[in-house]
Amino acid sequence: QTYFLNPYLDCKMDQKTKKIFLIVVLCQAFHSLEEFTGRLWESFPPAEALCGLISDDHETGFLTINISIVLFGLASYLFFLKKNNSLSNLIIWFWIVIGFVNGIGHFVWSIIQTAYTPGLATSQAVFLATILLLIKFRENN
Repeated sequence: QTYFLNPYLDCKMDQKTKKIFLIVVLCQAFHSLEEFTGRLWESFPPAEALCGLISDDHETGFLTINISIVLFGLASYLFFLKKNNSLSNLIIWFWIVIGFVNGIGHFVWSIIQTAYTPGLATSQAVFLATILLLIKFRENN
């Protein structure tokens, strides 16, 4: 058997792993809402730049990106994870990486700013749910 990214790519998922994945996606939805109400695109230069690639109106760009991320997560849960194949495992790894980068990134950014930054609170919920997802996902080996 050939592994594309690492030996965990082809591991199987049980129902609990899939439910934790859904929790990560729902945490991400709340996280996006916290960032939206805090107008993240106005205070975080990388977000401003990314939103500007989508729309001249950065608020619209932000909404487009974040709604797409959450819809991708929900579609993954409803359609792709049912197949329990390499694609579904790759999707899980994608969300694990995003969850870790998001949680650590918001924490570090707030330390640098020495203040609360939009998305800090819920990024930690995403981070913790991602840790649970990683643990459960790896147990299935």
